[in-house]
Amino acid sequence: MSIFRCLWLVALALPWGAQAQDAPLSLNQAVAQALAHNPNLAAIEARLTGLQAAVEPAGVLPDPKASLGVVNMPPSAPGLDRDPMTQVVVGVTQPLPYPGRLDLQRQIAQAKAAGGQAQLAEARLALAREVKLTWWHLAYLDRALALHWQTTEELNRLVEGAEARYRVGKGFQGDVWLARSERARIDPTIAALQAQRAGAQAQLAALLDLPPNTPIMLPDRDLPPLPAHVEPTPPMAKALQARPLLMAAAAEIAGARAGVGLADSAWIPTFDLGASYGIRSGNRRDLASITLSATLPLHGSSRQVPLLDQARSEQSAAGHRRHQAENRVRAEVIALVAELNRYLATVADYDERILPAAQGTVTAMEAAYGVGKVDFLNLVRARLTQLSDTVMALRARILAFQAQARLDAAVGQEVTP
Repeated sequence: MSIFRCLWLVALALPWGAQAQDAPLSLNQAVAQALAHNPNLAAIEARLTGLQAAVEPAGVLPDPKASLGVVNMPPSAPGLDRDPMTQVVVGVTQPLPYPGRLDLQRQIAQAKAAGGQAQLAEARLALAREVKLTWWHLAYLDRALALHWQTTEELNRLVEGAEARYRVGKGFQGDVWLARSERARIDPTIAALQAQRAGAQAQLAALLDLPPNTPIMLPDRDLPPLPAHVEPTPPMAKALQARPLLMAAAAEIAGARAGVGLADSAWIPTFDLGASYGIRSGNRRDLASITLSATLPLHGSSRQVPLLDQARSEQSAAGHRRHQAENRVRAEVIALVAELNRYLATVADYDERILPAAQGTVTAMEAAYGVGKVDFLNLVRARLTQLSDTVMALRARILAFQAQARLDAAVGQEVTP
């Protein structure tokens, strides 16, 4: 029985309000759709847009201040013409940070934006990994259902054969009941697989931002080949170079370094350059003024020193987090490579030894049963053992694909299909 037929039978049990897909959903299509429509990813992208928008303003001079007032007016005789020094003053003051401070502020904003970009890439990796894991689990359930339905049909043929032999006096009635009993035992397994498929389908639909009851069909094609063995050195080198988690940690260090420079520059005065124009009444000459003021860091021990200590502590903490992130990536890659190789060895064992032996046993049992040299019970048990071995081999192969998906996420590649 083909996987498409299995999926059609599963789809009949779904709510009628669900709208099926137009075509089977491939793994690459599932990843692409999730990356394009997942709401959590959209939220991270929106935050990144805000961080990027804050970079340019961080390096711009502060806005100048305008002033308007009356100076030198005698309080005992208010008026603009009572005293020759009374004047209406219009002024502008421009704060002038010490050279380099604006650049440091821009570097901090750039580091935050770079960290946000790396966090977005890490989120894309995590989302792609979850989509791949769920897709492969769904692929396993589809194929396991197909195997169980195929075995059910074969047991039905055995039942018919046992009944025919019993009618002509060449078989036993017990063989008929045995075949029916073994066939009935498969039904609970099929029901459990169908329930698991409904849950996996809803989980994949949620990752793709689809209604939870959307029927999802996967392509009915052979599984792709797997490598025979994976060495840990190449993926480790790629992970240390391409993993967004490490890029985010590096961006945090860069921002903390700029923060230390900014805190250290707090000892340097900040200047304000002002210009004003005084308008006097009558024929008196107007007056102009230019001022330059500066902050005096008189409270350095209680303000600048603690701020500098804080910035240095944050820089040290960022370095420790970078080291911890690198240790985490190394451990993940080593563990996932070992896990993948374990599943690859299991797949090879099934393909080269277990499955051929199971098929040979069934073939020999069928031939021997046809000439009456093997009883019916051994034939049925051989066929059920072959089913169990085939499902276990399929499970090992799917687990290898899932381990490969986890390794891709740990390395930081294979995000975009």
